[in-house]
Amino acid sequence: MMTPGEFFEILRARSRSREFSIVTPDPEIIAKELSQLEISRTIAIEQVSAVLAPLIGQLGFRRAQAGQLTDSLMLDANYVRRSDAELHWKTP
Repeated sequence: MMTPGEFFEILRARSRSREFSIVTPDPEIIAKELSQLEISRTIAIEQVSAVLAPLIGQLGFRRAQAGQLTDSLMLDANYVRRSDAELHWKTP
């Protein structure tokens, strides 16, 4: 477990080398903190449902505690519909 200050320090360090997104049910809280750290330009904030986010977080936390970690490159998406790229594909 880490403090909010530790979390934002990690974000500051990582934002120097690459762009990434934060997915949260409360984007206002994150945006306010990021603007104070002056790193909001390199981090996108995406709002998600407050209903599903806690459940997904709990599932991920339980798996991490059990040592069931997965590298992001090894994840396999399970889509319920075709991706936007497939829907809007234009052949030359």
